[in-house]
Amino acid sequence: MIFMASRVRKEKFLLCPGDGQWEVWGMGPDSISKLVRTCPTPADAKIPAHAILALPLRHVFALPLWLVAGDDATLADMIYLQLEKRALLARSRSETVMHHQVVGVEDAKKLALVAVLPVGLPESLCLDRITHYDLSARVFPLPKNQFTLWIEGDRLVLAVTRDDHLCYFQALGNREITPLVSQELRCIQMRLETEKILASGRGVTLWGEFSSEAQALVGHALGLAVQCQPRPSPCMPSAPWNLIPHSVAQAQVAHQQRAKRRNILALAAAVYALLIGGLIFQVAKLSFQTAAIKTALAKDASTVAVIRETARRWSALEAAINPEDYPLEQLLRCSRSLPPDGVRFTLFERKGTKLLIMGEAKSAASAFKFAEDLKQSKDLAGYKWQMPQPRLLPNDSSQFQIEGEQPHASID
Repeated sequence: MIFMASRVRKEKFLLCPGDGQWEVWGMGPDSISKLVRTCPTPADAKIPAHAILALPLRHVFALPLWLVAGDDATLADMIYLQLEKRALLARSRSETVMHHQVVGVEDAKKLALVAVLPVGLPESLCLDRITHYDLSARVFPLPKNQFTLWIEGDRLVLAVTRDDHLCYFQALGNREITPLVSQELRCIQMRLETEKILASGRGVTLWGEFSSEAQALVGHALGLAVQCQPRPSPCMPSAPWNLIPHSVAQAQVAHQQRAKRRNILALAAAVYALLIGGLIFQVAKLSFQTAAIKTALAKDASTVAVIRETARRWSALEAAINPEDYPLEQLLRCSRSLPPDGVRFTLFERKGTKLLIMGEAKSAASAFKFAEDLKQSKDLAGYKWQMPQPRLLPNDSSQFQIEGEQPHASID
């Protein structure tokens, strides 16, 4: 299957108008053309997008022009001016589908063959899925310096060559060679001769089956030798022309834009799905971890309950078993700030977080000195001390009262 798909991709297809029907030709890697099938309309051809659709000559205007030699941009501008002069332009220059090819050079002039698509191109020829459009006369090996006629669709068509180059083409008014058709050919010849389009050594080639009377009629009208041959198999043009109909080009641009939007939406959807997948994975991971933690908690619940109850009991006993909260310990620490003599305690009391010290000092200065020593004591650093003015006694001694409090201490 892979081999067959690769073979189909390498094989080129050409859809061109034939005698009353459309022909699908396959071009293999060996460049040998093979008629694959015939169909009534291009839409029935079932060809891949990379195939070439050869437009019938009756639906393309041919305009040979002698132009002053210049670069491609200058030639294009001059061609558009000539098209505008002949009313062959579409509504705007961008909507005009044309292609030109230089087919001869003489002195300081270039002979350009301009192919122009009409605005009202039949919808049957506008296939959005086909990306390559060319001219039917260019897919056949045209003989040099010849008027070549063959039947295309329901009428005769003419292709004129100048040396190896196609220099003019036109669809005629009938599929049979009649006196009226011969007159039409004569008018075309006179016009091309007047415009110096034709080269010397010309002749006429008829592709297909034509009676001797028809051959004689053409030869007499053009004054040229006539030969009749079978129509050769088509071949791929060496340099493709850009004759994509405007409606097809617009449809293809719209398709590309839709494809681009679809790709952007697909990318956004992929990123969104990736984010959602990441969130789902994270939630699943957290759920798994939560379940594992719950399982571990349930397994150790009895142990945790025992530890929690033991911690609660120790917390309740903390005030009673903490040596630093013993009244005797606090009395010892306060007594360390007493001077060797001159100050004595008459009352030491602890109530909750407060200490109350009442005593006598030999003077008010000694009482203040003792209160200051309490404030500076490292053993009592957690207390805030306050002492009212000492009361003087008749024997010149002082009676004092000092209160200390621990703001963050536990309550008995």
